[in-house]
Amino acid sequence: KGQIATGSLDMLSSIVRGGIAKMYSGLSATVGKHFAHSTVYFAVFEELRPYGPGRSAPKWKQIGFDLSTGFAAGVAAGTVNNP
Repeated sequence: KGQIATGSLDMLSSIVRGGIAKMYSGLSATVGKHFAHSTVYFAVFEELRPYGPGRSAPKWKQIGFDLSTGFAAGVAAGTVNNP
């Protein structure tokens, strides 16, 4: 107990000792983190979407806006999600 697995064999032996439930010990924290990240990401992305070019704009403008909006949403989500 308290040891950190340093390789595949260590992880396998840890699973054998602790059972299959050992693999899911951090699942709730992981799901919570991904839920918070995705919530902020999509909220920011959807809030920025109305400021983009319309459908009549050239394709390169639409792609550029989508890339920069995705970047901004990712930065916002990462900032909110990391302690």
